[in-house]
Amino acid sequence: MVVVPKKDGRPRRTVDFQRLNRASLRETHHTRPPFDLVSSVPKHTFKTVADAYSGYHQVPLDEESRKLTTFITPWGRYRYRRSPMGHCASQDAFTKRFDDTITDVPRKLKCVDDTLLHDSSVSDAFWHTYNFLQRCMENGVTLRPDKFRFCRRSVTFAGYLLGWEGY
Repeated sequence: MVVVPKKDGRPRRTVDFQRLNRASLRETHHTRPPFDLVSSVPKHTFKTVADAYSGYHQVPLDEESRKLTTFITPWGRYRYRRSPMGHCASQDAFTKRFDDTITDVPRKLKCVDDTLLHDSSVSDAFWHTYNFLQRCMENGVTLRPDKFRFCRRSVTFAGYLLGWEGY
């Protein structure tokens, strides 16, 4: 097990899954590049940004897969019950699950665990966001309240600053 700092300074626990990754069959799930996403956002729209909380860890593992994630620490042996960071299939599994959850939500862009909703009015943004949050709740997708931004003229999404006039 290796502990590395996150951007905000909190610790991130990871396990070296190199051997497991070499033996794993990976189902890929392709997404649009971030630049394509942000360049498609219309100008003069109100933007809402949501970030999934520990995205990888929201995907449950079946019993057989759990055994393969066992790791040893000075305090004992542990195994993951949910998809771990460091496993080659974790990101695609989460991205596909989240994409399937919100596939028919209109006026949205998604980049891994970040979602941007864009609307032409505050009223539209309210109901659009309400429906998006309802869909996430119904499907067990947890969002980070500290990264949630509602109905802003300017937001950061996928590393790009999106203003009222575009990116």
